[in-house]
Amino acid sequence: TGVIYKTTSSETGNYTFEALPSGSYTISAEADNFKKYSTSKNILTANDTITVRLVLSAGNISEVVQVEGTYE
Repeated sequence: TGVIYKTTSSETGNYTFEALPSGSYTISAEADNFKKYSTSKNILTANDTITVRLVLSAGNISEVVQVEGTYE
């Protein structure tokens, strides 16, 4: 249906969605300096609880240093 549900994990890394309608869900997670994680076809039925373990891999961390000056 294109509806997006968002939440933020706790300090221990757990996350919860309350009272979602039954259906098939794509679950994605992302954080600064990590690669985006996504898993699809997570089936949720009425009165059901599912657990999806998310592991974020380190992403490309780059640093740019710009030096400006004059040469005499």
